[in-house]
Amino acid sequence: MVNFDLIRSTIVRGLYAYLGTPVIESDTAAEIPPYPFLTYNFITTGIVEGFPSMTVADSEDGNIIEHYSEQPTMTVSFNSYAIRKADSVTNAMRAQDWLRFIGHDELKQKANVVVVDVGDIHNRDVQVGDEWERRNGFDVDFRATNIVDAANTFIEKAEIRRG
Repeated sequence: MVNFDLIRSTIVRGLYAYLGTPVIESDTAAEIPPYPFLTYNFITTGIVEGFPSMTVADSEDGNIIEHYSEQPTMTVSFNSYAIRKADSVTNAMRAQDWLRFIGHDELKQKANVVVVDVGDIHNRDVQVGDEWERRNGFDVDFRATNIVDAANTFIEKAEIRRG
């Protein structure tokens, strides 16, 4: 099974440590922190193409273990919020840097997930009343490994009938 909580917490903790700004989940009822901050939203959490691979191994109790594995892709959208546009862009660029380099290795080692693609930064400003909320964001594709083990027994004797 993919450890979603471990992936999420590794991303959040790593970005927070690198940026020094709050990293919060978007579209929640939580209170919005003061600017600047970064939000994330898991757009997809496990797109799988094709069928899982399967290997078989003997277990210690004389049965067999079927190991099924696949590599689901998940997409996360990040938005950088700030009062000034330059700060919003800079923080988005720094978040991309972490995901491409430091986070790439950290996620692979700690959460068994790799960064596949870091998208371009796009302006996502929104007008709130008379003010503009400065947002710049990008999407990231991650690939994880999903492994499921199933225990089975050998068929030791089978009766075959003809006719």
